[in-house]
Amino acid sequence: MTARTAASMASAGIGKTTLVDRALRQAGATAVRGYCPAEPAPPLWPWRAVLPGAVAPDLQAPFEPTAAASARFAALARLSDAVLAGGPPLILLEDLHWADVASLDLLRHVAQGAAGAGVTVVGTVRSPSPDAVALRLADLARYGAVRVPLSPFTLDEVARLVDAASAPAVLARTGGLPLLVAAVGAGRGRATCPPSCGRCWPR
Repeated sequence: MTARTAASMASAGIGKTTLVDRALRQAGATAVRGYCPAEPAPPLWPWRAVLPGAVAPDLQAPFEPTAAASARFAALARLSDAVLAGGPPLILLEDLHWADVASLDLLRHVAQGAAGAGVTVVGTVRSPSPDAVALRLADLARYGAVRVPLSPFTLDEVARLVDAASAPAVLARTGGLPLLVAAVGAGRGRATCPPSCGRCWPR
């Protein structure tokens, strides 16, 4: 079965969003994006850009702390049906490590039906994530979701952005984070990443 839900997972500065953006450009695809803010926000904030306008306004009451569990479940099911039936075919949810519980639960509902509806959901998430987030994202595997872990640059990859002599020191200084390695490379007049990279600078 082809995965319809995927999460790009890595520490800050690895290049999660840049990698996703490059994949979209290469595929000639456009995603509707929702963002999880670092500061407190109303429930389902990242989904508001995704949900059809007819259901978007009715997002608060079922997710208040005093709401009944049955009402919450029914609201999630209704919103999931709306996304799968009338939402965009490609959804990108950014910074899921900051997502509220309702947003993660709606992601699970959507992931259950994504393959049958022709909807693809991609998320970016910082690792490690809070336990509540990590557990809910791990649960998505039962619906065919895949993780795309990203690692820091190796010594050879750093050398391709700076030079072989400086690479060990640059690796030690930056931890191999592509964002920082590319900044060092730019300062040395070598701002262009190798074609195989795609994680430092948009191309």
